[in-house]
Amino acid sequence: MVTMKSLWLYLMTIPLMRYLQLQETRKWLHQGLGAAMVLTAVSAIGSQSRGALVGAAVMGSIFWMKSRNKFFTGIMLVVAIGTIALVMPPEWYARMTTIKTYEQDASALGRIHAWWTAWNVAKARLTGGGFEMFQYQTFHAYAPDPVNVHDVHSVYFEVLGEHGFIGLGLWLLLAILTWQTGSWVIKQAKRDPDKKWAADLAAMGQVSMIGYATAGAFLGLSNFDLYYHLLMIIVLTKIVLLKEQAQMKNTLATKI
Repeated sequence: MVTMKSLWLYLMTIPLMRYLQLQETRKWLHQGLGAAMVLTAVSAIGSQSRGALVGAAVMGSIFWMKSRNKFFTGIMLVVAIGTIALVMPPEWYARMTTIKTYEQDASALGRIHAWWTAWNVAKARLTGGGFEMFQYQTFHAYAPDPVNVHDVHSVYFEVLGEHGFIGLGLWLLLAILTWQTGSWVIKQAKRDPDKKWAADLAAMGQVSMIGYATAGAFLGLSNFDLYYHLLMIIVLTKIVLLKEQAQMKNTLATKI
């Protein structure tokens, strides 16, 4: 059985594999990483998770936009889409079509009910209901239908319910500031051949963030450790560049 954590792991590692591929000069390993990306995408989408499909679709678009070699990336995306279309069983297509008819799907309605519960908790309690609040007692007190207990399946409503509007704001601010940090790295490093690794890492890190953010609208795992590791990698990349810039200034000052 594929867990939510596995789905995110699949989606978020695809851009990181692309980063490794961009740095790799050995042809066999370069091609192997390309195949691994396609197979990883098939594994994630083949789980029949509608959230994974939405996340992969949005992430694929950003992946192409951020890619250094858009022609190669476009070919790789076409191959991945074609492979998925060929290998998916009829049951997969039937489940994906329920995205348009969510009002007839018990699972989707249960999630929406849990989202309303999170909203009601956040309105009633400034700091939310605390970790693991989506239990029977909470639904009994705050849900529109007290007996319809369902997992929240959304990182946004999970954070909202557990930590309130202030907590959600801080959580989103962390993502926004990290994205801006990645953009700074790309701007500083993309025209320097010796620093292209940093630009590639920041760009692919942003693509991974998009995968988490979009799939996270329908999957609940706001404390997923890989996401926070990714944020730290982007921040540390900026720190490395700042240290290199400071060393260059010191060297120039010494020569003068």
